Amino acid sequence: MNAADWAVLLGTIVGIAAYGFWRTRHVRSLNTYMRGDAAIGWGTIGLSVMATQASAITFLSIPGQGFESGIGFVQNYFGLPLALIIVCAVFLPMYRRLNVYTAYQFLGQRFDEKTRLLGAGLFLVQRGLAAGVTIYAPAIIISTVLGWRLDLVVVFTGLLVLVYTVTGGSEAVALTHRWHVAVIWAGMVTAMIVLLLRLPAGLGFMGAAHVAGALGKLQAVDFSLDPSRRYTVWTGVFGGLFLSLSYFGTDQSQVQRYIAGPSLRAGRLGLMFNAVLKIPMQFVILVLGAFLFVFYQFVPAPVFFNEAEWRRHAQDGRFRAIEAEHASAVAQSQSAIRGWLEARASDDTAREASARAAMVAASQHSRAVRAEAKAALAAADPRTKTKDSDYVFITFILDDHRRLAPPPSAHRGGRGAQRTRGAALHGTLGCRRSDVCALRRVCGKSHRGHQYPGLDFLRRCPRPLPGRVLPSSCRRHRGVPRGRRCGGSRGCDVFLAQHRLPLVQPHRLRRMHRSQPGAAGGPAAAARRMSSGPVIAFGQQPCGFFPRRFLVAKIRTARRLQTEIGGRVVYFCHDSDHDPRETRTILRHRATGQAAHLNFAVVSKLQRKFSPLYAKCIAADWHARTLGQLTNYVAHPVIDLFRKTSAKTVADFCLEMYRGMGLLDGVDVVRSSDPEVRRRACDVDDFFVDVSYEGEIVRARPRDGALDLHEGGDSFVTLPATPSSFKKEQISPTRDTRLRWMQSVIHCTHYVTGAGEQAYLRPEDAPEIAYVRREDIERSDEAFTELSG
Repeated sequence: MNAADWAVLLGTIVGIAAYGFWRTRHVRSLNTYMRGDAAIGWGTIGLSVMATQASAITFLSIPGQGFESGIGFVQNYFGLPLALIIVCAVFLPMYRRLNVYTAYQFLGQRFDEKTRLLGAGLFLVQRGLAAGVTIYAPAIIISTVLGWRLDLVVVFTGLLVLVYTVTGGSEAVALTHRWHVAVIWAGMVTAMIVLLLRLPAGLGFMGAAHVAGALGKLQAVDFSLDPSRRYTVWTGVFGGLFLSLSYFGTDQSQVQRYIAGPSLRAGRLGLMFNAVLKIPMQFVILVLGAFLFVFYQFVPAPVFFNEAEWRRHAQDGRFRAIEAEHASAVAQSQSAIRGWLEARASDDTAREASARAAMVAASQHSRAVRAEAKAALAAADPRTKTKDSDYVFITFILDDHRRLAPPPSAHRGGRGAQRTRGAALHGTLGCRRSDVCALRRVCGKSHRGHQYPGLDFLRRCPRPLPGRVLPSSCRRHRGVPRGRRCGGSRGCDVFLAQHRLPLVQPHRLRRMHRSQPGAAGGPAAAARRMSSGPVIAFGQQPCGFFPRRFLVAKIRTARRLQTEIGGRVVYFCHDSDHDPRETRTILRHRATGQAAHLNFAVVSKLQRKFSPLYAKCIAADWHARTLGQLTNYVAHPVIDLFRKTSAKTVADFCLEMYRGMGLLDGVDVVRSSDPEVRRRACDVDDFFVDVSYEGEIVRARPRDGALDLHEGGDSFVTLPATPSSFKKEQISPTRDTRLRWMQSVIHCTHYVTGAGEQAYLRPEDAPEIAYVRREDIERSDEAFTELSG
């Protein structure tokens, strides 16, 4: 922090409190202490009422609401002006006529002492809890920025507030609230200006508004009578009316604000001040959140904004795969938005409609990946709070300055400019920043992965990438053709964050295959390729009774590659995996478009948690129950296929469905559960063992000389067996040893990788393979429901 930061911080926290203490140091009258100075103006009353309701939490959390669901939340305040009119007409005259200090004093006069104490007690408990949250939220920010202990910041802030409020009473609160509101408004305006300046060049306010509107973030008013809709005009007018009436009419924190002042007119004007300005203020804050959504379409964003919570689990491979999928989804969304903006500028209605549909689909895919991330967190630790909207604005403010730094102008060249652009683009990768691969431009041309695949890895620090991939600094990677080197010391670099494997493009593989018969694997490997032809493989566990689209994308990529270079296609089916989340089928309602997450029901809880997919037995009533739901989501041809499909286990049912849909025509299927495959496979040092436990086959992992079942988090079930007493037919690989284990059986020449696999596959385990990235596909995590032919 620099001097200006400290001045703002101390001025707002200590300075405002000191100002309130100083201005009210001579207060001795009970009436002034409880109600404030009789000379206080209606403007101060209005600002004090607003500050009491709109604390720092409003400014920190409501932008996240706009980010998540748009500005429709503003409808919740539509009943507030009506409520304030009623308070001005009924409550305020009554309080002033009775000359009460608190709203609960009225209860004592109207009923009895017990009623007064009950009302006051409930208020103190509720307001005490609310005040705790109000202090806790900004304390998190201060603690994060300054590195101070959170508990000490909370205690210090609470004591500071107590000192000046207890000393000066209501007048101190009213006077300091003026400055609190000024700080909030100044911060809101500054944040909006900074956000607009950080938007990509040429987008601006109107461009961002058009993008936000097209993606459904600027729908402020909804007259729908559908009770399932959360925010509508009717819920805002009627629900907001009674909620605001109870809060402004009976809550002492508000009553104390507007019974101050010299007259009834001053109190009414203060309330009307809020009736007029409250909705516009909330609207602007929500628009800020909607523009944050647009901002994070162009700047890499965390897959989960509560990054501290995410980092607790991020070492797990599933979470790294989600991160990679999210990065890919954000890139697709950005490309789709730019395409729509170009189409919109072209005045071609048909092109604009098509580009808009693609943009909306890409945005929905990005949201689906975030939803998957939250589901993964909840599954890993049910106690995890998966709501991260409160962290969106905080992330924007506190994020690395390189993310917020505007990119340099386009005319800058050379290595320094490229590095600056790379750092600005990928600054959010945190600890991955040092692991990013530097690729040399080929023949002086700008890098485009689909146009110039002839790339060579440069020398870099010998640190392992995520997944323990450690490319050599002295030899080129096999399977990647070498391009002509650019001369001189000013060879231009670009930084790529997502694709850590040596990827090649399908349209260049035929030439590569012919020109490098002995490039990898030595003479024996070359002879095997020449005699048997290419083997194009992809690996995937069964992923839903209608397969997810990323599996279909792998199949299509493999088939397209097969037409290029010949050979055969092999689907290595990881049906030894056991995670039930992987078999989830995501369908969209044909009428509403709402996503439904359907999954298998199995015969026992033990099977669901621990049995491999080939041993999970489907519950007897699952097929009929699911069949009854499908008419809402898919057409009759695939429903008929589902009706005819019958299998006892999850893995068998999925494979039968895939075959029935025509996806596996001409594809060899090799299953990791096949005993013959396991006998032929090489030995690996990290593996799972399929064993019997309580009458079921479960997938256990050797750990510290025992066999454990992972229940989630740090909880394990230790089995009464040792890992040394099992046959090879019971062993299957872990994620990190899967590639070498699989390759020892199928001997593939080309492997189609998914977005997630690129984060953990280890090319050094099978250097003879050429890795091919699967084609991009929209809504990759949703189910594919088309039939071939």
